[in-house]
Amino acid sequence: MEEYKNTFYTSHFWYKNNKIQIIWYLFEPGISKKDLKVTHEKLFTFPEEDLPTIINDWETIINKIKEGKAHELSEADTMYLGACTKGTNGQTVRIQPFSDIKAKQRAFCLKQSYMTVLVRKYIGNYSDVERILKNTKYTFTEFVDNVIDKYKNKSQKELIQEFNIDPNTTAKNLNGMIVARMFNVKSKLKETDEFLKAKIVPKTIRVEENGTIKESMSFPYFSFTDIANTDFENSKLKEELETTKYMFFVFKKSKNDYVFKGIKLWNMPENLIETNVKSMYNKTKDVILSGNIVKFIREDGRRITNFPGMKENKVCHVRPHGQDSDDVLPLPVKDKFTGLTEYTKHCFWINNKYLEEILKEFI
Repeated sequence: MEEYKNTFYTSHFWYKNNKIQIIWYLFEPGISKKDLKVTHEKLFTFPEEDLPTIINDWETIINKIKEGKAHELSEADTMYLGACTKGTNGQTVRIQPFSDIKAKQRAFCLKQSYMTVLVRKYIGNYSDVERILKNTKYTFTEFVDNVIDKYKNKSQKELIQEFNIDPNTTAKNLNGMIVARMFNVKSKLKETDEFLKAKIVPKTIRVEENGTIKESMSFPYFSFTDIANTDFENSKLKEELETTKYMFFVFKKSKNDYVFKGIKLWNMPENLIETNVKSMYNKTKDVILSGNIVKFIREDGRRITNFPGMKENKVCHVRPHGQDSDDVLPLPVKDKFTGLTEYTKHCFWINNKYLEEILKEFI
């Protein structure tokens, strides 16, 4: 109700955080807090290269409040500075100034990913981490846009030649290699300083000539036991979607080649996390706990499961993500149909049809 009235340099956030004393302590389970040992200290001011992005993040959050969309805020909306939920639980709500819809109680926060980089930089070994932003007059987003504009509408063959990549390569991650060369980094793009701090996950997407995307987007495989023992509110999936931005690099097929069409920076909308994703997660948990994973086995030996599929959820689904049927994890409840106590690794997927909706401007 108050912060939107300020500029960045007159804001409550800047008053409290333009200089911070950070004190790190070593957490040890089972040890009383008063006995935990302080290990490091740093009088911290925002680095010159980070400040334009921090200011842009603050303005993004404030502008959403001014638009009457405080209820749509997500930690993944921004790069380094987030709007994290506060209160006894995620359902604690407050009034907002430009809408009658109550919004979750939130506070400014330096993202966990940003703080992790600070730990690595000031405590651990950070010397080998590459940076892509070398000119501090740009925000991270502005710099990325400048790079993308340079290579947009060039074909895969042209980019292979420009970046001196072996034209006969059969590497599955060819587009990933091309993207790394665009930003002139030797490591993976997701392992650079800026991508780590902002928790941005780059994904290359191939669009066919007819405007379809064949492949759904997978997450890492999950533990059946973890799903069974964790409600959605505290799940790794919810945390991942609420705090991660995805940078889609789109390559569209044209005359037997793929042309780089540009990027889209995206995060899962809060309302879909609380509806479609939540219902998929809860059904997955119910299936695991009930011991009713396998519905039937086809004549070819393929097992059909009761996990939520693409037909029942427009956003996401569950399907195998193991190397083969022998790549298994333990089940907390034995499967009733097969008697199995272990089952092929599975993961959550974002539907290819939903990806087409997200990336419709490229299709």
